[in-house]
Amino acid sequence: MGRHWGFVINQNVGKGLLLAAVSLFFLLQAPALTVGSLSHPGPGLFPVLVASLLLFLAVVMLARSRLIEPAPLDFRFRNIALVAGSLIAFALVSEFVNMLAGIVVMTSIASFASTDFSIPRTATIAAALCAMAFALKKLLGVQLPLY
Repeated sequence: MGRHWGFVINQNVGKGLLLAAVSLFFLLQAPALTVGSLSHPGPGLFPVLVASLLLFLAVVMLARSRLIEPAPLDFRFRNIALVAGSLIAFALVSEFVNMLAGIVVMTSIASFASTDFSIPRTATIAAALCAMAFALKKLLGVQLPLY
């Protein structure tokens, strides 16, 4: 796995490039939304902040990949399908129930992609994400349909 056209794709470089591509996609979409300021955030502020942080992490991952042992990229299509399905489930449950239920469903489905699935860890991640959503709503005034 990971061998294409006679060379091995480095897993660490692949992760960094994928994260950079995702963050650049959202950063390029951001000018269509009003960013505002920290005291009066617009709908584009959160995506810009998160995408900028992800781009920074991608650059760090790419730099780090030059310093550590390369690992061959191993596609696990089951895990890719689980993560994609969790995002779709999040959107559907958020639309028809509420966002907190969507976060719990998304976390539960995505956790099955882990090789060492753990219910307590999944519950902890879901609780932390719900707490972050509450903090965004209450502290920054971001309009989130949490409940």
